[in-house]
Amino acid sequence: MDSLLVSHLHHTNADSSRLSFSISSTDGQIVLESIASLEENKENKHDPNHLEASNESGDRITGEDPEALVSRSLRHRLRMRLNKVGRWVLDVSPLHSHSRPHSPTNSASTPQTVSRPQSPVFGGFLRSQSPSHGSPSIKSMVESPKIIVDSISSMNIVIQIVGSRGDVQPFIALGKELVKHGHRVRIATHANFRDFVRESGQGVLEFYPLKGNPEELMAYMVKNPGLLPGMESIQSGDISKKRSMIREILESTYESCIMPDPEDPEAKPFTCDAIISNPPSFGHIHCAQKLGVPLHIFFTMPWSQTHAFPHPLTTIAHSTTPHPHMNYLSYDIVELMTWEGLRDIINQFRTNLGLPRLGTSTAVPYLRTLKVPHTYMWSQSLIPKPYDWGAHIDVCGFVFLDLATNYTPPQDLVDFLAASEEKPIYIGFGSIVVDDPDAMTRLVFDAVAKAGVRAIVSKGWGGLGADHLKVPDNVYMIGNCPHDWLFPRVAGVVHHGGAGTTAAGLKAGKPTMIVPFFGDQPFWGSMVSSIHAGPTPIPYKKLNVDNFATGIRYMLKPEVQLAALDASKFMKTEEGAAAGVASFHNHIFSECTPCDVYPNQLARFLVTTKNLKVCPQAMEELISRGVIRREDVVKLVIKEWMPHSEKSHRNSFHA
Repeated sequence: MDSLLVSHLHHTNADSSRLSFSISSTDGQIVLESIASLEENKENKHDPNHLEASNESGDRITGEDPEALVSRSLRHRLRMRLNKVGRWVLDVSPLHSHSRPHSPTNSASTPQTVSRPQSPVFGGFLRSQSPSHGSPSIKSMVESPKIIVDSISSMNIVIQIVGSRGDVQPFIALGKELVKHGHRVRIATHANFRDFVRESGQGVLEFYPLKGNPEELMAYMVKNPGLLPGMESIQSGDISKKRSMIREILESTYESCIMPDPEDPEAKPFTCDAIISNPPSFGHIHCAQKLGVPLHIFFTMPWSQTHAFPHPLTTIAHSTTPHPHMNYLSYDIVELMTWEGLRDIINQFRTNLGLPRLGTSTAVPYLRTLKVPHTYMWSQSLIPKPYDWGAHIDVCGFVFLDLATNYTPPQDLVDFLAASEEKPIYIGFGSIVVDDPDAMTRLVFDAVAKAGVRAIVSKGWGGLGADHLKVPDNVYMIGNCPHDWLFPRVAGVVHHGGAGTTAAGLKAGKPTMIVPFFGDQPFWGSMVSSIHAGPTPIPYKKLNVDNFATGIRYMLKPEVQLAALDASKFMKTEEGAAAGVASFHNHIFSECTPCDVYPNQLARFLVTTKNLKVCPQAMEELISRGVIRREDVVKLVIKEWMPHSEKSHRNSFHA
């Protein structure tokens, strides 16, 4: 990625204002800050297209110096995307805190109480639709059932997830809910999670292994918490390894749509009728476009442009420009930086699928241009749906997977919980892989001792609590244990800030302290803090015994516990999985062609002799009654994803 080695990048506009990008080669987040015109530029007669770069030693590099760290193509793209919106600073530096979500209708002085949405998550269930084709005589032969969500005909749905176990878990619950509506559902994720999906899916979910090792991904993200990697990762070859992994993941996303499970000899043939995906799978829209099937993005963190709050991978620095504008811009910045690193891989993937290559101006806003439906899996008690999100974006509530019912705790855990009237706290960092697990373990033990509490500490993927370290009497080291069983039995929870763990803690009514490592974790830490259900998040690299112990003591204050209980009451009224499925069905019907016989079903076939669009049920019934012949039936493209600019090829340049 060209931008990986950029230290500073400046662009001088014709009006002597300047775009300034200060990009760190070490870990951090994108920071956007507006700046005024620079007086010193008036003395310099810079060419409007002249760019300067500085290396890490501060030496200025100008023009087309062959030693420059910024490629000409990258400079052009950054200039094209940013010089139209004002004077901005793009500074990639460690994220210390996150701004509260800001909306023009809600000032910063608004009391920090739990928000209660005043309207439903989205507008009801399916609307009755009238058939648009077909003769009355044919329709009258088949009784039309009542238009209800439960009557949707079965679809083959593939759910693609790239990430950790916490990313996969809510999709298992969503998949099980889809199965209740008669759909055939395949979970496509990393092979590491095969057993977890099979066991938690209770035999109703199918599996397909996506490429990529989630433990390696987590280790990379801990070392490089921002969009840009550190110099150590660059020198060690981590970048090329990650790019190779993403290339393999992309290829496997398409295979997951059409191929049987390669490790299951009894697997039935599978061709998807719809794709559900989280954004990091990357292949979703390209697979949907190739196959002509609907796509629906589900995610646990904001990924759609809004004025209400910045992209979770960014933060807004002190600025004279109103934050809503900066917030909105931050989403394109993240998309642009991601595209710059992956455009050659994605375009090669599209070429392999027989799709046209994408240029930067098309790729960055691609899902937004196509109005791909999005449903966000979080509680509106934490983040109400932003006012500027359209009808194609929903918020369904957190989606929980019941794991407690089938869990039997070990006896020594039961004994530890019962050993004192004082409930222990929980400390765990889930799938996070740290460089020095022994040092992290000692820090945890010392902080627990200083705070004067008992603790249940999860070993996690980071390998905390090695055998050669003595475990204090007030600490219990735990392996895999369902949060929905454990959290109701503790006094508070300390964790990395994954969306799923955050949701589980708050649903149990437990005060929460978040130690973010990367990604959306600082965002969730700030959300918990904003409703007073926990202390201000402490980034992992700033964590020490003193501030850790202080955070634990703050978390256990009575007023903090009450705030967590307040959030819990609202979250328990939400049915995230059911609302998520309703959102999926609603968008399917609003975007795709209904059956001319059963208007509450999707048309999947065209009867060429009668220009009749029918669902599988209607097709079979009409064939059995001799009304149509099977040889006159062809399969329909369920959904066409082709923006006008891509059809004409006139508004896109190829990378």
